[in-house]
Amino acid sequence: MVLHDYQVSYAGDCDSEVQSCYIGCDDEEEADACESTYYYSIITRQADYLYDLCGRDVYSCDAAFECQPDDPSCTIDYCDATSSEDECTNDITS
Repeated sequence: MVLHDYQVSYAGDCDSEVQSCYIGCDDEEEADACESTYYYSIITRQADYLYDLCGRDVYSCDAAFECQPDDPSCTIDYCDATSSEDECTNDITS
């Protein structure tokens, strides 16, 4: 029996027009030479719930990228533009 009694975090969708998204780089081979950026949020939830929801194919499961009302362990975190540690697209709170 395999136990999935742990939290998992992974990148989720983020609309940079209306949300404060984290910024990622697809081609980050050189420190300051990013030519292909993408925007994301961070989804965290219990692994057993995610496995029950999607089975083994989590990456192709649309339901994995949103929190269901009956999943109290699920959170979606957006970039905190007030934190000097986070590089965000914008600060939608101001």
